Amino acid sequence: MKRSLIFFCLLISIFLISCSTNREPAPTVGKAAPLFEVRTLEGNSLSLSDFRGKVVLIEFWATWCPPCKASIPEIEALKKKFNNNDLVVLGINLDEGSDIKERVAAFKEAYRITYPIGLDSEGKVSSKYRVSSIPMIYLLDRDLKVARIYTGYTPGMGEKIAKEIEALL
Repeated sequence: MKRSLIFFCLLISIFLISCSTNREPAPTVGKAAPLFEVRTLEGNSLSLSDFRGKVVLIEFWATWCPPCKASIPEIEALKKKFNNNDLVVLGINLDEGSDIKERVAAFKEAYRITYPIGLDSEGKVSSKYRVSSIPMIYLLDRDLKVARIYTGYTPGMGEKIAKEIEALL
């Protein structure tokens, strides 16, 4: 009887804890993208809500990730191609460590990145977006709804993303 009571109390506790979690649902195509605010490499505040009315491409990446190194030139090319249109490109860097700013700044210079880079070393933004592997790209429409999610890198993916961007513009 005592074991049953303990087991029952344990089950109730687990149930209550799981019900009380206020975790946002995973971003899905057609649903609103999770809003976030992050500090840029330069120390400025960058808020996703500032870009409502524009098509937004968010790439989650890290300096140590070989597929990220391959994807970044294609993302930069997309930014340049749609420079005069309503496309905003944001990089969200997932590096950690005390020298993150120096490493990311050197990487930005080496890869000639011209779009803003948000630093997410604590994983707050990547957690909201359920980033499970990198690079991971979210393409958002003008209402900041998820239009497309790309996981990983394949050569030439920039051309496919360009067609998606054109359809959203």
